[in-house]
Parts: sequence; C-alpha cells; structure tokens
Amino acid sequence: MVRFVFTVIFFFSAFKVYAQQPPAPLNRGFSKDRLVFGGNVGAQFGSNTQVNLSPIIGYRLTEKLTTGVGLNYIYYQYKYFGYNGQTFTEKGHIYGGNVWAQYLIIPQAYVHAEYGILNMPIPKAGANGGYYGETMRYNVNTFLVGGGYFQRIGNNAGVQFSILWDLIEDQYSPYTNPIIRVGFAGGF
Repeated sequence: MVRFVFTVIFFFSAFKVYAQQPPAPLNRGFSKDRLVFGGNVGAQFGSNTQVNLSPIIGYRLTEKLTTGVGLNYIYYQYKYFGYNGQTFTEKGHIYGGNVWAQYLIIPQAYVHAEYGILNMPIPKAGANGGYYGETMRYNVNTFLVGGGYFQRIGNNAGVQFSILWDLIEDQYSPYTNPIIRVGFAGGF
C-alpha cells in the first residue's frame, strides 16, 4: 500500500516548468539561455497525508539532449488501525537526489533516464524478527528508464506523459513498475 501511495504522489503530480526556451540553433560554449528549471510538486491530505517537493535544474547540451540534477523531499503521515482497534500514526521524511537526461527523438517524443538515491525510514526488525515500531534510515537506489510524449498547448507550454521502469527494483523502493508520470512543462 505504501508503494502505491508513493507512486501516485511521485508521478501523478509531476509538474515541470522550465525558465526559458533555448535559442535555435544552440551556440557553442556556456549560455544561461540553455538552463532549465522546474520540478515536481504534489500533495495529498486526509488519513494518508503526503507533501512532495522535487526541484530540478538542467542544461540543454544540444538541441535534443538535456541533462541535470534534482532534489527530492517527501513528508508523509499515515493513520491506520491495528488488529485490536487501536489507531496508529506513522510519519516521516524521505529525501534524496537524482541525475537525469532526456533526449528528443522527434519534437513530441523523448527517451528519459534517471539515477537517484532516496533516504527513507524502513522497519527495524526486532530480536525475534518482528517489527516493534522502530525504524532505521535506508538508501534506496533507483534507475528509471523509459520514454514519453510531449503535447504542446501553447508556444512555451505543454503536457508531458512518461512511462518509466525502475531497473534496480530495490525491495524498499517506493516505485512500482511501470511508473507513469503526467505533468506540465513550459519552454520544452
């Protein structure tokens, strides 16, 4: 259940907004016009509460290849009932970073690769292998690959649809394959 909720928050609430569209064709050397900014923002409130902030910064290396880095932060709080009717609350923080690259195959379609590390709490096993409510921090490695489609809805904006797979599939990964991202992009 936790994986499903994390997947929904991570990917169905993805919003990418880029600062500027680079000039065409690209000139050699560094140009601030090739910088892209954006990120993901997500929130869910209720008995399962999550807030996701994931800013990115990137650089358009060529007209078709963009690469960059990102940060990930998620606050979560879950309320659930135990087998004896007691109410339990679990809350915590997940944070990490990633490096990513996107390559345009045609103006509307792209391939995407992203390596990330998420640091998150996991249950700490007790002396008899049971769970006693304690957690420890654990680094989850992810390697997401796939592709997507970009549909323009204006000169500098559009909707982005991606399907990705986590090739590492760590047992504690919050991702379940396939990973679907739907977002908004500007200046892409």
